Amino acid sequence: MGFMSTAPKDSSLKATAIDKEKFCLVVPVNLKDCSFVGMSEIGFIYHPDGLSMAHEVFSLNYPSVYKGMDKIKVSGSINQITRILEPVAQGIGFTVLPEFACRDFSKQKRLKYIPLKKNIISTIFAVSKKYRNLPKRCDEILQSFLDHN
Repeated sequence: MGFMSTAPKDSSLKATAIDKEKFCLVVPVNLKDCSFVGMSEIGFIYHPDGLSMAHEVFSLNYPSVYKGMDKIKVSGSINQITRILEPVAQGIGFTVLPEFACRDFSKQKRLKYIPLKKNIISTIFAVSKKYRNLPKRCDEILQSFLDHN
């Protein structure tokens, strides 16, 4: 069993939606120009899923000015989800994260969330082989996710 953010196309696999997460566009609270240009100038705080998340947010919400993440300056890089918002809070750059990661950050007063016209909701799937029985413990883990939502 594994977890994916897109449903697999392989017919030998089965996917069960176990969670949904909203993406948040987060800038420093003192950023005066919160336009696409203003965010591009301050730069992106990179993290492992950040490029794909930011691409989804920008392509839907800023289609007339967004030309790809390779055109946006990177101001920093962090790979620990609990620390990604720290450079944003320090005014170093902006980022895109799932809402749950934003809620847990302790310095909320140093952040500003940019309202999006088109919210991005990402679905998380538990994936396993269709014709293989998983061990009982996997069923229990999967059920705990389903009961949580």
